[in-house]
Amino acid sequence: MPDLYSFIFDSDKILPILSRDDANTVDPFTYTGDGRIYSKINNRSTDPIDVINDFPWTKSPKSSRLDVPSAYIKEKRLLTNSTLANFFYGVLAGAEVVGSAADRVVSGNIQVGGNTLNVYDSLSAAGVSYQGIKDGLIEKANNLRDNIDELTKRAEGFLNQGNLKDDILRPYNGLYYTEDTGFKYFLPYLSNDYQMTDNVFSEDSQKLMGLDNISQTLQTGFEAIRGVAFMDKPGVYVEQSKQYQFGQEGRTFDITFPLLNTGSYEDIKRNWQLIFGLIYQNKPGRINRNLLELPVIYEFFIEGMAYMPYSYISRIQVDFVGNRRTMTIDIPSFGDVGNNESIAERTNINSVIPDAYNVSITFEGLNKETKNFLIRSLGDPIIKVRERGEI
Repeated sequence: MPDLYSFIFDSDKILPILSRDDANTVDPFTYTGDGRIYSKINNRSTDPIDVINDFPWTKSPKSSRLDVPSAYIKEKRLLTNSTLANFFYGVLAGAEVVGSAADRVVSGNIQVGGNTLNVYDSLSAAGVSYQGIKDGLIEKANNLRDNIDELTKRAEGFLNQGNLKDDILRPYNGLYYTEDTGFKYFLPYLSNDYQMTDNVFSEDSQKLMGLDNISQTLQTGFEAIRGVAFMDKPGVYVEQSKQYQFGQEGRTFDITFPLLNTGSYEDIKRNWQLIFGLIYQNKPGRINRNLLELPVIYEFFIEGMAYMPYSYISRIQVDFVGNRRTMTIDIPSFGDVGNNESIAERTNINSVIPDAYNVSITFEGLNKETKNFLIRSLGDPIIKVRERGEI
């Protein structure tokens, strides 16, 4: 059987990446110069690494594995610093409200149920001087409206190159700027976790700037009057509604499966390559004294159960099971290694091989699970293609 991947060095021969193709199909890439690394190496479609059907994790024949629950994960490489991605994402988030919000700020009118309430008139009726607040808000709103168009076009040009295509996921597009690495996996999902949700409402969460400051100004005056009016009463307290707290913590999935080394040599080699590749892709790499190659992230999917557009592996634990021995294992090709003499002409290594590995992987979502994700979990084209046997 062919190797699962090959090692491709950058032009400086500092750090190789893993490529699902055999050779560099375009030009040598540079970590410091190329925005999209994988497109320089191989941008062709690649077959998934199907652990369920093609790896010895069970003695059952392939015909009995068709109904094994599967997690499909697609590997992605981060292409830009989160600060830059957050800047452009924030620009588009702001642009969504600036146009209509500027008009509302100028007028001061807001809708409360079926009624129209003017914030400035309400403040005036309460005896609060608002002219300075109003002028400042109007000036900021108008300035933003005048300057946001050009910045929005630039932000859209940057973020529209993201990987999320469904309209259901449009609010998340560009939150992480990535490219596919070519690595896709089908892993057996044998855990007990099915569905869950947890919500928190908090007094301090998601306060609206401006409105909250105005409210505090009013409350300070009201508290002074209330204190005098009810000083002889045993208890005084005004209830306040709480705001939904939208956190950043995503869902967690644990995937555990064995890999048996008691069969053919090809099985042993592919097991070793699978484990090495997963560990390698999830470690940082030092490019130079300043730059790091970051661990990859993943798109995670279990049909009808879970979808995470952005997740990461928080932990991989691989344990030896049973007896172990030293064996000669063929390793993937390195190609041109430059001045790296330690791996020059290296085609195999002597490695510790147990009777079996026990692999435990924890995936954590980078976003809180929303209705968007739950709806998206109801279908994925890659699964349909796999069921037709066309992958």
